[in-house]
Amino acid sequence: MDPPDVPPTESGCNDDVLSILDHRLDASGEANVAWFHVQTTQPTTYAWRHETDMWVDKKEMVLAYWKGFDGGRDGQLGVDPSNGPWLPARILNERPKRKKRYQIEWVGYDEDTWEPADTLALHHQHLIDQWVQRLAEQGALQQIAEEVAVQG
Repeated sequence: MDPPDVPPTESGCNDDVLSILDHRLDASGEANVAWFHVQTTQPTTYAWRHETDMWVDKKEMVLAYWKGFDGGRDGQLGVDPSNGPWLPARILNERPKRKKRYQIEWVGYDEDTWEPADTLALHHQHLIDQWVQRLAEQGALQQIAEEVAVQG
């Protein structure tokens, strides 16, 4: 079955994905990413899933898929390995020293990098907002755990 010229905009839970069969370039955003044609757990059921959605819970499958191509992900999607553009997935950590830097996980790559906070804020403020929210939630959970331990 040949994928359509323009993949449908389908995303969602990827627990049912068994394998990635093929891909199509999605150059509609700030960075080149892929639509994956996937086989699901339903017999003879195939679907299109976006790389950014697959990255969340099928990271190892995505990395293994790209390693199967000469030139890897960069070669297949036309990404310049030294200049990008790349799409950040999430912030993993921060260094609050003199100039704040964030450790970034990138969609489609297994290596993280440390990026200046001001650069990230310029193009991806939503990631900083998500990071701050996660830290706040972790702090609240820690406070609850400490209160329970004191009461215990």
